[in-house]
Amino acid sequence: QTVFVLREPIVAAAGDELHGHFTCKKSTTNPRELDLEITYFHVPAAMKDQPELARQNAICQKYQLR
Repeated sequence: QTVFVLREPIVAAAGDELHGHFTCKKSTTNPRELDLEITYFHVPAAMKDQPELARQNAICQKYQLR
């Protein structure tokens, strides 16, 4: 099991959405490591019809798993 700690907590309410993706690949420098990237953005319920505006505030965090 692995826990990924986010820099900022996600504050959401009922009806809000969280969009994103998780990328995992072998490290190019060490075959025993994995390079991970989590990209996400929060879409408040009031902006559901305009998620592209919320996407402008996407957060990307990178991790290295040994």
